[in-house]
Amino acid sequence: MRGRGWLIVLCAAAVVAPMAGCGGGNGGGGGGNPGGSGTISIGVVFPADGATAIPANAESVRVQVLAPTGPGDTSPGAPLVPDAILNKPPGGGLAQSKIRGVPVGWVVVKAIAHPQRDGLGPALADAQASAQIIADRTTTVTLTLVAIVAGVSADPDHLVMLVGERQPIVAHALDAVGAVIIGATVDLSSDDPSVAEVEGTSMVHAQALGSTIIRARHAASGKEALVTVDVVEARIARVEVSVTPPATTIDHAVQFTALAYDDLGQPRPGRKFDWRVLKAADGTISGSGRFTPRRTGVPKVVATERSSGVEGVGLVPVTDWVVLLQWASGADADLHVFDSTQTTHAYFGQTTVPLGTLVPDAIAGPGIEAFAGNKSAAGRYPVAVNYFRGQGTLAADVTLLVAEGGDTTVPVTLTEANGDDGYPVTAPTASWARPFDVVISTTGQITAETANPSIALGPPGSRVK
Repeated sequence: MRGRGWLIVLCAAAVVAPMAGCGGGNGGGGGGNPGGSGTISIGVVFPADGATAIPANAESVRVQVLAPTGPGDTSPGAPLVPDAILNKPPGGGLAQSKIRGVPVGWVVVKAIAHPQRDGLGPALADAQASAQIIADRTTTVTLTLVAIVAGVSADPDHLVMLVGERQPIVAHALDAVGAVIIGATVDLSSDDPSVAEVEGTSMVHAQALGSTIIRARHAASGKEALVTVDVVEARIARVEVSVTPPATTIDHAVQFTALAYDDLGQPRPGRKFDWRVLKAADGTISGSGRFTPRRTGVPKVVATERSSGVEGVGLVPVTDWVVLLQWASGADADLHVFDSTQTTHAYFGQTTVPLGTLVPDAIAGPGIEAFAGNKSAAGRYPVAVNYFRGQGTLAADVTLLVAEGGDTTVPVTLTEANGDDGYPVTAPTASWARPFDVVISTTGQITAETANPSIALGPPGSRVK
């Protein structure tokens, strides 16, 4: 088969078999004394789809009858009769010929596959066998052609790897015209397995810094290809930046943390970072990543890994007020902030409401959730905490941060998970806590006041989930 300008060859076993009693073909034979010569009848099956060892790009097979070099010797010598050339039929199939006038006695029969119809060009496959010729009789000779490995390819021919990394090498045996010989085994080996070793049949595993050679070798022919492997130190590929807590107000500091990752996606702890605020007016940051905001917005903080210069960016919402829910047990808590109508509220399933945005924890378990609120409208905004799932006691702190100061923290303890069901919420239960209500006055002052238990939060049918 041909594809995109190169030749693709599929090879397997093919038999060159003399066919007793067959005639025709385009091979010929010499004359000679009928009492002193015999006939060899040849049949060649050419593959249509590369299912045999005669390569699919073979257009002819040249059959030679040669004298042995000595008594009992199977090594070929001089030709005894003219060669027979069998051409590949259109679409593949059987081609036949007879070689007449072969001298009586032992001979060597050799078959060679070629890419040209005139029996010329590089040898793609060959086979030979001894045969005894008997006067006035047809002799049967069976040959199985074997593809000739002229070289080996290996892709890629150069690997740059990190310690612990694995990469494959694809190696093939090639014939004389550069076509792949299917079924020919090529083995990989390492000159220095302490630097890079071969796993299985094709995988290279980097072990330590250094360089070595991987050899792709076809054992029978001795042909091989070389792959240079350089194992180098992992490079920093990216920096991820996180912040605790996930939202804050003016003059309430948060802690940014950076973690570098290498080319393999593995974390590289212990790296040093330089910190800066993208816009200086947004606030100040210390050398350890402690950021103090000076105005509302979503400031960007940049962490630069010192050895590589790779940067990561972190964000933190800075708003007029923030409610923080922090817990340390293995239970999973959810923060709810209701609007002034007590019907629509922010929670993990609806994080954005006109009053602000909820920043939920990424996973269940110990963590922090934050609601970043604004001064969009005066009113009373109830806060509730739900023991969503888990076992044991849920102990948490609920804190109101206010830009003007006057922070409030209320501890809550819940003992029973209820899957966030149980509306309406009025008085505290084993699954729900009402730490306080956020009150925004008409002058914009923000305070935490004792929860009003007469307010039923989220009556049935009012929840948007």
